Amino acid sequence: MKTSNTDRIQVIQTANLLGVSEFGVFERAYRDWYREDAETRTLEFHFVNYLFYGSIPFWVRHYVRGYCEAHHPLGATHALASGALLLQCLLWIGIRPPALWEEPSEGDERFLQA
Repeated sequence: MKTSNTDRIQVIQTANLLGVSEFGVFERAYRDWYREDAETRTLEFHFVNYLFYGSIPFWVRHYVRGYCEAHHPLGATHALASGALLLQCLLWIGIRPPALWEEPSEGDERFLQA
């Protein structure tokens, strides 16, 4: 199941807050949910699905939402609003925001119409 960009951004943000890799987030999330360490091949299976298909297991989603909520003063939703980190995450998952100097062309969905 493909998940939202918000979920992927929260995985990246949790990794940054913890000072670990995204794979490290998967390890911690598994340990937190199942109360035991995962086999390497189990984690690799889920992590590869995350990297190539954007699929995030429920136990990772639960962990990162809880972590962002607990470790950001305004909660998980506001934790995503830090501009530089958000831009970094958007670029990492392949979303290129328009440059400020670009003129919108007709039909360009990157520009929101007011």
